[in-house]
Amino acid sequence: MQRRTIAGLFAAQLVGGIGVGIGVAVGVLFAARLAGESVAGLAGATLAVGSALLALPVAAWMRMRGRRFGLAMGYLIAAAGAAMLVVTAWLRPVPLLFPAMFLFGCATTANFQARFAAVDLAPPASRGRSLSVVIWATTVGAVGGPLVAVPADRLCRHLGGPPMAGSFLLSASALALAAAIVTLVLRPDPLLLARKAGLAGLAGAPPRAGGQRSAFGEAGRQALANRGARLGFAAVVSGHLVMLVVMSMTPVHLDHVGRPGVISVVMSVHLAGMFGFAPLVGSAGDRFGGRVVIGGATLLLMFSCALAASAGRDPLLLGLGIGLLGLGWSGTMIAGSTALTESVPEESRPAVQGLLDLVMGLAGAGGTALAGAVVATVGYPALAWSAIAVLLPLLVLVMPRQQLTSRRRDQRCTGVRGPRADDD
Repeated sequence: MQRRTIAGLFAAQLVGGIGVGIGVAVGVLFAARLAGESVAGLAGATLAVGSALLALPVAAWMRMRGRRFGLAMGYLIAAAGAAMLVVTAWLRPVPLLFPAMFLFGCATTANFQARFAAVDLAPPASRGRSLSVVIWATTVGAVGGPLVAVPADRLCRHLGGPPMAGSFLLSASALALAAAIVTLVLRPDPLLLARKAGLAGLAGAPPRAGGQRSAFGEAGRQALANRGARLGFAAVVSGHLVMLVVMSMTPVHLDHVGRPGVISVVMSVHLAGMFGFAPLVGSAGDRFGGRVVIGGATLLLMFSCALAASAGRDPLLLGLGIGLLGLGWSGTMIAGSTALTESVPEESRPAVQGLLDLVMGLAGAGGTALAGAVVATVGYPALAWSAIAVLLPLLVLVMPRQQLTSRRRDQRCTGVRGPRADDD
């Protein structure tokens, strides 16, 4: 049954990834061409807010009616948003852009929530591998999405459609197909089957009415109380914020080159970095520890931001920087999620994981909203340089406690005084 579940999730992620990839590649760019760069930042923020807030009803549907219903509804909501973007491209009403982007954000919600469905029936020894396989499945669709967006748009324009309508029409079709796949394949439902089998550690019991708010409050207290949970939480949120801020404005920055194919290739490289190395990142975390992977990923994110800031509009350098940005995100996402999960009690994991996705999405939304204004006023390089500052607190948090204590002692020492024996 676990193999059937993974196969169904793999297929849905592969197809649904096309919708996610097109949204990343052309969503914000479409908003910029429709209403300007400052509005593009707000549209990107709306996309991220939709991804964050729609995680709550999707998670509630999963808890009440199972993974199959929740994931199918998530994909269908995103397909409706993509269809609204087709109408927006055709009629060009700016007010319709924002509700369309909000609903379209549910594509990311469904793709992220699918990783939890992969571990409902997985044995403890293979949960990490099952999760990484589902994340890796997004690679083909997410990388292929931007590459097929341009031909789809050209075909639509050849048939008399407006610019970018074809890309969103393809996205809507892919997301609807992903909903059909999970509906047909996830039978019996893995979450409901796990409950029936007594695997309450990850599946959890059906929620009682009115218990959602208290569950999230307790989840927040547990995430703050444990050092490992704090590190995991900070790694995921910081890494996602930096990645989304820089990535979302890259198509707008490259739009001045005047070659849509360049944008698609650069964004495909970025998405390959995000998802393509997920199994290797997961194995590195198992072998070397999550703290080491988070530290390395943080340094990689800093380097990639510096490279993007200094690349100008050189597609090769910018593509390399954005690709490394995606790889750094993969490290903070996978190692941070694992550190958080391992640091809280089993019965609290679903609520803590849901809170993580909510905060991650809201942080990305706020950052994306500011990104548009920053690019419009001081430019893309300033945005990339400022993103590095966001990662500095994470570098401090990732240091071993013994090293931090030793540094504090060194700061209290005078130049005359020698080292104490217990400082080693």
